[in-house]
Amino acid sequence: MNKGLEGVGCDGDVGLKCGEEFSTSTFQFSGKAVCIDSKDCGQPVTGGANTTHLCYAEPPKAAQCGNGTACALPDGADAKLKLACANISSADKKTAVTQMCVDSDTYCTGDGDLTIEYFGTKLPLVCAAVRNVLAMGAGALSWYYAM
Repeated sequence: MNKGLEGVGCDGDVGLKCGEEFSTSTFQFSGKAVCIDSKDCGQPVTGGANTTHLCYAEPPKAAQCGNGTACALPDGADAKLKLACANISSADKKTAVTQMCVDSDTYCTGDGDLTIEYFGTKLPLVCAAVRNVLAMGAGALSWYYAM
């Protein structure tokens, strides 16, 4: 795949898009980008339990977040799973690619620059949970020093 766009072998003119499987029970990416019929974007994978076809920059309904929509566990997801709303941006961090719920234990660890293999390209990922923790930490330090 070519940075998630139609890419090598995926011709948007014939209705193909770059896609990969995304689990809505583990909220993890398959990491294997393939060409799929654009009509399959966001649709369940045949024979894949709680797995959907994720197309580049098109989060599935079960993983949408932002603009007042929080991440929620759908039926069939592990109840112990922790979700975070993540922003995936272009490699130069200037353009937002997509925003979606991900498994925070897998993708939101640490406080540095995080990256994810997104359709064959390593892209920056910022988890809302990480931002919130960092902001709360800064707020606590400000309060401590004000005393």
